[in-house]
Amino acid sequence: MKPAPCALVVDRSSMVAETVAMALEMMGYRSESATSFREARRLFQTMPALTLLIAHADVADERAGGRLLHLARAHRADLPVIVISSRSRQELPPVPDDVIFLRKPFDRSELVDAIAKARAAT
Repeated sequence: MKPAPCALVVDRSSMVAETVAMALEMMGYRSESATSFREARRLFQTMPALTLLIAHADVADERAGGRLLHLARAHRADLPVIVISSRSRQELPPVPDDVIFLRKPFDRSELVDAIAKARAAT
């Protein structure tokens, strides 16, 4: 039996992080959620089977914007990544072309579509 895919969801709002993590679990993912850079970094380092990262563009306690994204890319260049924000992509610091942007608020179908695009991009 193939193990369930594993996701990490990071958002400064615990309600958003937990809601997205629950939606992923309903789609068959094992998921963890975090609300800060420190917590996300710890989870990232303890999740070797991670298959998806969904992270807010502005992670709490992240001194330099995009630090979590750069950490993920440095250690797992093949990891599908979705960046979420209520701002437009043009308002965010530059992100790699293969990172999928999902604007808040979004619904389950938009999340499913973003996951498919992120997996196809890597």
